[in-house]
Amino acid sequence: MKVNVRTSLPDTLYHGTTKEFIQEFKKSRSLLDSRFWKPNKDFGWGFYLTNDYKQARNWSAENSNFDDNACVLQIKVNMVIFKQLEQDISQHIFLGPSYEWIEYILKHRINKSPGLQNDPCSTENPHADIVSGPMARGLVNKNCGLFAFEYRKAKEKDHPAEVDDVLSRLYKILMTGKNGNTLNASYLGNQIVICNPDINADLLILEGYWEMAPEGGWTYVELR
Repeated sequence: MKVNVRTSLPDTLYHGTTKEFIQEFKKSRSLLDSRFWKPNKDFGWGFYLTNDYKQARNWSAENSNFDDNACVLQIKVNMVIFKQLEQDISQHIFLGPSYEWIEYILKHRINKSPGLQNDPCSTENPHADIVSGPMARGLVNKNCGLFAFEYRKAKEKDHPAEVDDVLSRLYKILMTGKNGNTLNASYLGNQIVICNPDINADLLILEGYWEMAPEGGWTYVELR
């Protein structure tokens, strides 16, 4: 049975960054400037966005070491362009936490080579242009080295049961809260990653940005 799936991006997205990059973003022809993209992130090399303003604020605070250098880009999605691109771009959507999701994250977190040509996704199932799904909290960072070593060994031995055991233990750590309860998937937060720098530059429009004021609080600066 053929299943038709239609997807759409939110009208407004946010990107957490720091103030020193504002001028670069303002003068850039495209927000999709891969010079600033880094590998070994949840969904690999790309431009990380979220539909949650508070989550983007947390990203920017972490990037700025929690000082008043933090800022959040507010970005409008050009839906006309998206509809034109929809049939030509590939999307990989994780609807919630799963072993497939945590394996995808683990493979990309241990990959330190930038560019899609170095991506760990297979040639039979190449990295999508847009990947979206839950975030993996900082616990993956803390445990990545050990689990990466065990994961590689299990894959080299072609031992599916050992691979599943590694993923199961990492998944349990990720989904367990401080008091031992199982976390709700919504606690993780959501991320949307554009991984293809050649997507139409007019897809994303920088409307303005939020900056942290020295005295505290956030103010919005509209771009015209």
